[in-house]
Amino acid sequence: MIIDKVITIWLDSDAMEEINKITGIDAFSTDNWVDYSVVEGYSDLKQYVTNENLEALKNGKADYIAFRIDY
Repeated sequence: MIIDKVITIWLDSDAMEEINKITGIDAFSTDNWVDYSVVEGYSDLKQYVTNENLEALKNGKADYIAFRIDY
């Protein structure tokens, strides 16, 4: 069994739409998972990620960040 370590970041609909545009997925997706390479590849994502969360991805304490829309 594989268990991923995930950091969840809850966002309003406008921020979620912007993240989806940055990463190139459907603008109306309510869920977008990224790993460290994606955050590094799309520097605009860093405005939505704390330094602590970025460090957790970088050093393997987390596998993904899940951006999710908060209704």
